[in-house]
Amino acid sequence: MPAAQVTAFRVGAQQPDRARVRWPTLGRPGAVLHRRDIAGAWRPRASGRRLTVRLDPWQASAAALTAAVAEKAERLAAFRGITLARVAACHR
Repeated sequence: MPAAQVTAFRVGAQQPDRARVRWPTLGRPGAVLHRRDIAGAWRPRASGRRLTVRLDPWQASAAALTAAVAEKAERLAAFRGITLARVAACHR
């Protein structure tokens, strides 16, 4: 299974039911891409010197997505000069 790619990708015509999750009034969630499909949304939150990432997987393979997002979240935390506290997958 290829690693998921975390990126800012516009959801619209492909998944109109997910557009509200991807483009809320406040915040800046990112899309998780897996095999050319949007597999979920992720949201970073920094508190002090710690970064927490919330993952909302839309597919059953949440463990693989969480691992891939955790790898990218480590890079994001390093770029910001802070520590990754955790990646939490929430299921709606």
